[in-house]
Amino acid sequence: MTFEQFIGTVAGRDLTLRVVNRTELDPVYGMLEDAFGGQDVVVEEVEDESELENEVQLVESGDALAVSSLTEVRDSVLTVNSDLYITGSRPLEDVDTPDVIAELGDTTFTVDGHQKYLLIQLSREIEAMALAGGEGTVHTGFQYLSRIDDERGTLAAYETLGDSDLEVHVYGVPDADPFVRPGVELHGIDDEEIRDSWFVTYTSDRDDIREAALVAYEREQNVWDGFWTFEPELVAEVEEYIESEFL
Repeated sequence: MTFEQFIGTVAGRDLTLRVVNRTELDPVYGMLEDAFGGQDVVVEEVEDESELENEVQLVESGDALAVSSLTEVRDSVLTVNSDLYITGSRPLEDVDTPDVIAELGDTTFTVDGHQKYLLIQLSREIEAMALAGGEGTVHTGFQYLSRIDDERGTLAAYETLGDSDLEVHVYGVPDADPFVRPGVELHGIDDEEIRDSWFVTYTSDRDDIREAALVAYEREQNVWDGFWTFEPELVAEVEEYIESEFL
């Protein structure tokens, strides 16, 4: 199974991002629609006197799975320029993805170049989970190894991960001689699938640690299809594929 085939096996879920009692300005709601309305997710707003203002609820089959404030979603995701992560202005220790966004797992998404921040945000979320877990294994595909040096935030993140007790593997087309860091094993692979894929996985042998995987495939320039998941079985399948094909 390839990364593209993994994406095709994700059945999707009946998910709704429900904005309740909004007082925020229209552009904020518009950004939420732009970011997620084109995915397998319904974005809607409702008025409900029994609820607080400016809540965002992640709803599945009528049940609220997670709740975040619209302000939190705005400040953490919608109005964040990807440069914040690229330049390293937000270290891994400060990554905080709102629950309603993080829990949008196990459904497929499509993002283009101006929505790339979503992939960066979710990658950093998984990397931050790994750092907080303190042990386990991280596999990351950058498409090209040069990107670990090109983006200061990525370099800082993997220097931090390399200094931990994690086992860290980074994959990419060997287009440059990137940094050498104890604790980070680089895998230069001149392969079409590596060139077209963006992935991050985190696994641990501890039962009390949540595992995660993000898989995205660039089907055309700056357009990615993908999914992220916290389901242990699917995470394990993705990791097994990476290790069997590229490690």
